[in-house]
Amino acid sequence: MASVIYNEFKEELMKGNVDLDGGTFRADLLMTNTTCDTENDAVVTNANFTTPDVCDGANYTHKVLSTLAVTKVDASDRATWGADNLTWTALGAGTRQIQGVLIYKYDTNFNSSMPICFIQFSSNKTADGSDFTVSWDSTNKILYLT
Repeated sequence: MASVIYNEFKEELMKGNVDLDGGTFRADLLMTNTTCDTENDAVVTNANFTTPDVCDGANYTHKVLSTLAVTKVDASDRATWGADNLTWTALGAGTRQIQGVLIYKYDTNFNSSMPICFIQFSSNKTADGSDFTVSWDSTNKILYLT
């Protein structure tokens, strides 16, 4: 189990078919029964995942990424892709702990959307009714290329 960038996204990005600072992107918290951390090769859309295991805690909603930005960083020879941090207000406990967050290029609905990456947390998290925040790394953002 680990973070993953999906092969379909890599191909579409290289073909110039993904506009990271102009498209609609969403995020979902995934619980510990997810297979999104182990399925990479045959995944074209979210419908191809065996078990997404989207969070089922009270007050849970899909999140839209906002303030998308692609930034060239000459000092470290990289480009980053970032967005505002995400907060789920008063997120109640689900049936399992939260393992990570799935980022995807939204297209009509969850199943028809193209997964970009799954970011696994350093440890599983338990929602407890307080706000649940995902903060992107201040240097690396959501993704980076070197």
